[in-house]
Amino acid sequence: MRRKWWIIGLVLLLIAGGIIGWWVALRPKGSSQSTAETVPVRRGNLLVTVSSVGTVKAKAQVNLAFQTSGKVAEILVKEGEFVREGQPLARLDTKTLELQVAQAEANLAVAQAQLNKLLKGKTKAQIEAARAALRSAQAAYEAAKIDAANRDKQIRLAEINVEKARIALEQAQAQYDKVGWRPEAASLPQAQQLHQATLDYEAAKLNYELTVAKYTDAALYSAAAQLAQAKAQLEELENYPTEEDLAIAKAQVRQAEIALEQARLNLENATLKAPFDGIVADISIVKGGTAGPSTPAITLVDLSSLEIETQLVELDVGKVKEGQEVEISFDALPDRTYRGKVTMVGKVGQTVQGVVNYPVTVTIEDPDERIKVGMTANLNILVGRAENVLLVPVRAIQSRGGRQIVMVKRGQNFTPVPVKVGMSNDVMAEIVEGDIKEGDLVLVSLPQQLPSSRPFMFGGGTFRPPVR
Repeated sequence: MRRKWWIIGLVLLLIAGGIIGWWVALRPKGSSQSTAETVPVRRGNLLVTVSSVGTVKAKAQVNLAFQTSGKVAEILVKEGEFVREGQPLARLDTKTLELQVAQAEANLAVAQAQLNKLLKGKTKAQIEAARAALRSAQAAYEAAKIDAANRDKQIRLAEINVEKARIALEQAQAQYDKVGWRPEAASLPQAQQLHQATLDYEAAKLNYELTVAKYTDAALYSAAAQLAQAKAQLEELENYPTEEDLAIAKAQVRQAEIALEQARLNLENATLKAPFDGIVADISIVKGGTAGPSTPAITLVDLSSLEIETQLVELDVGKVKEGQEVEISFDALPDRTYRGKVTMVGKVGQTVQGVVNYPVTVTIEDPDERIKVGMTANLNILVGRAENVLLVPVRAIQSRGGRQIVMVKRGQNFTPVPVKVGMSNDVMAEIVEGDIKEGDLVLVSLPQQLPSSRPFMFGGGTFRPPVR
């Protein structure tokens, strides 16, 4: 019996020990909280940047070509040479172009001479001779009119007879129309009168035609034509030159001037000149070869102002504006950083593999000779700045129930404090509202020995860490 109670007591002792061990393992320990990572809230300045990678480009780069075609006579520069604006770079053979200029100058001289001749007008002797010719033509015309007077009377008489016959015919027709409905109308006197009147009218017309044909007016027409010609000649001499003549002659002079300007321009364009100060990057022509508007001859780049072209995704490009400061670094030049400014933000994006990218241009403000076109640049674009604000690590901010909170240490426990976050970067965030002050300790990570499924005690409740 005594042995039975001893066994029962041993089992109860084991059970109690297990319960005590379980309680000790689960109760919050000071060592757990002491190993939680905390960071003090501090006041300071916050910089928000957008990072990207771009390629160095020359602000100005142009492929120069001759504006006229021809054979290359001279190449005046070498690759890598620095040239000044307006400096000759290459020339074409100009013999044909010089001949074209000479021809255009001669054409202009001829056109100017013709205009000068018009401006001088006709001489007094020429005008007096034209007036005498007009008087002679007038006299000849008067004589021709007298000769034609009898003819006109005969023709007028024939016209009167035709008119009388027409009236008689109309009267006979009217009388016949009154009896024409009768069956015996063809035998009535009115029918005979209508027939006679018709014959008289036809005879009168034939007589008029014969009279007109008999008396021609060729002599009168010829005299009238000569008179009109004499008048026109005199009028032309008296009004010489006309406004139209002068306008045409002046237009011909202007046309010749334009042709000369074009010929001279072609001759000038036979020399390729630098449009700006720069470096000769490439020469694509050879002496003796053919060049023209469609053949790039020399590539010139302006390295005095370097730009970096980059692409930003739509989430970042909305933060970037022209004029923002940029910190620039190069993997190839690790000993220095450079200053830059955003000078262009593209308005139209391009979709590449489902991602929309927008072009952005950054101008390097303090370049040196070590920066080469084509280098890869690392960009940090300053898109926001906050000064003397409360700052907490981004890791300290949690989202709970649609709100953002930070765990602030109050005594030995951590209390969730709702906050409103302002600007932030990858490391720190600005706190613009919330029961938090400089020097408060905020939780950034839980004790490493605390299982992720185990509750963590803080003032006012229990915090269960999210499962990562």
